[in-house]
Amino acid sequence: MDKKKGIKVLNVFAYFLLVLVVLNIFIHIYFWSDGWTEILWYCDLAVIFLVIGILKKNTSINSFVLASAIPLQFVWIIDFFINIFGFSGFGRTISLFEWPILSVLPSVFIHLLLIPVAFYSVYLFGFNKKHFLIYMFLFLVVCIFGAFVFSSYEDNINCVFYSCDISYENAVLSSNSFYFSFIYMLYVSVISIASVVLSHFVLIYLLRKVFKKIIIH
Repeated sequence: MDKKKGIKVLNVFAYFLLVLVVLNIFIHIYFWSDGWTEILWYCDLAVIFLVIGILKKNTSINSFVLASAIPLQFVWIIDFFINIFGFSGFGRTISLFEWPILSVLPSVFIHLLLIPVAFYSVYLFGFNKKHFLIYMFLFLVVCIFGAFVFSSYEDNINCVFYSCDISYENAVLSSNSFYFSFIYMLYVSVISIASVVLSHFVLIYLLRKVFKKIIIH
């Protein structure tokens, strides 16, 4: 497939992801009564930024989304497939199987398509190291600090109050005294930063050693 056809295919996926994220937010706000803070979930924001990056051919946005999505979505994806095959997972996606399938399909497709589409955009346009720190700062402010300030304990957006692998009820009963605290939010921030930075440099290494056709800006 030549690059022009590849870009057309990528744009189709971008619009498809945009429809999915709008549906996902709509379902959460109007049917699950989650409120406007639903948009603070990393997966939703990452899709919105990726769509902008693809349509604007902004390689730095696409590159950051890929570098951040790999570590931040990996556990969700693994847990989902463990549950799909009938085994007991970590607990992160178990609630999906308690709702009507049509109501959770947008969320499932968002999580499963984000990394492949982001990688394909990098494959076509290249990996851009510029502005990485700026996007990292925006991620911290919006996804971590924003979720800590505006989301509820029950919603636990981006796992800022307690582990996403347990329910609110179990978090309340937990012996972990750091749950629901500012210190736990800082812990999540450090872990997130470390994992995304590591992913960023591992990607650069792999692109140079394995995917040599992909341009690094």
